[in-house]
Amino acid sequence: MEEKWKEVALGDISTMELAKMPEKGKSNLYTEPDLLVIAKGVEDIGRVSISPKSPITNSLIVINLDEEIADKKYCYYYLKAQNLKNISDNSKKPQITITNLKKVRVKMPPLAEQQRIAAILTTFDNKIKRYNKFSKALEKAVQAIFRHWFIDFEFPDEDDKPYKSSGGEFVNTDWGSLPKGWHVGKYTEITEIISGATSMALNQSDFTLKGKENMDRYLIYMLTNICNKNLLKRSGDIFKIVDIDRLESSNVLIPPKKVIHKFKNTAGPLFDKVTQQNKTNNTLLKLRNKLLLELTSGEMRVVV
Repeated sequence: MEEKWKEVALGDISTMELAKMPEKGKSNLYTEPDLLVIAKGVEDIGRVSISPKSPITNSLIVINLDEEIADKKYCYYYLKAQNLKNISDNSKKPQITITNLKKVRVKMPPLAEQQRIAAILTTFDNKIKRYNKFSKALEKAVQAIFRHWFIDFEFPDEDDKPYKSSGGEFVNTDWGSLPKGWHVGKYTEITEIISGATSMALNQSDFTLKGKENMDRYLIYMLTNICNKNLLKRSGDIFKIVDIDRLESSNVLIPPKKVIHKFKNTAGPLFDKVTQQNKTNNTLLKLRNKLLLELTSGEMRVVV
């Protein structure tokens, strides 16, 4: 028979204190796995975390739970599912007070069920972290290829040898010394600009780039970052234009088509893996968030 859940005030199952800055010369990291809430700050206020090794600042509230009745990981996930920003005061510099945090209501299943819920959500989080780590490793590999080809100019020559170190020919330009056959042009040579009004993947006010012929999206993004890092921003698999007027009037380094084609064949499969990995991660994240709400509300029960 399922045991009933209780609803209690957070202050009834814990004690709280403001974090204190360490003395000079001592470590500024928490070494104990404390439950922490950011009490001040424009963007991070209300964010919940578990140390260890979280930086100690005076904008943190440390929650010391009665672990005979409250599982730390469960309470971490429960509080993450709440919008703790809403309990901040209405001052010009909003902050969460201990008084207000103690009043937060927490739904408490039996301890064994709390631990099971926490274990399920932790499994999802660990898998998401692994996938993120793998995606970042793949991206670093693509970036390394890009730097080798388009910054160091060691792209494969006709004999598949590194161009620059194999004595490849360079010409002087306003942009400095460039490999023969490369030139500086406008973005309209290599891209089409797509409006959000014609794409379901974008907001109405957004614009993004589509490469012409074999011009890879990632190559466009990387070339833009060489020329002007403030023209594009990345959102998942979409590269959005920050300033369309500046982009249209800006110059970009344009390699020959055969180099672009080789880059696409070499780095494209890696970038496709990154894209697929990100999609898988987004699916996992949505499922985790759904479970987070259902499990911590009691809408879904787990067998212990």
